[in-house]
Amino acid sequence: MAGYNGLTSSGFQADAVHHGIDTMNPSKSEAPDVTVPITVDGVTHRALPGQSVAAALLVVGVRCLRDSPRAGTPRGAFCMMGICQECLVRVDGHLVQACMEPVVAGIAITLERSAS
Repeated sequence: MAGYNGLTSSGFQADAVHHGIDTMNPSKSEAPDVTVPITVDGVTHRALPGQSVAAALLVVGVRCLRDSPRAGTPRGAFCMMGICQECLVRVDGHLVQACMEPVVAGIAITLERSAS
């Protein structure tokens, strides 16, 4: 049933359909490509502008963002709200929390992995 603004109770499906996005088959979507280029350790990917760097990295399949300084064990995005600092990466040379940093066109992301 449509809500007060014409959306379903979840809001997503009706809004997606309204914007020409086929949620069941994204490859057949009529929505224009609004992604921007980002570079992750020298490899170019595309991401949605404004989404968090952590989310963009998850979308392209990057799960391990850094290694623990003590044990050298892999670390990735955990809390996704800026509390835990497990998602530290370098963006354009600056150490940032990936979950709090928005994607902008052309950013260069370097993962904090130890050389092994």
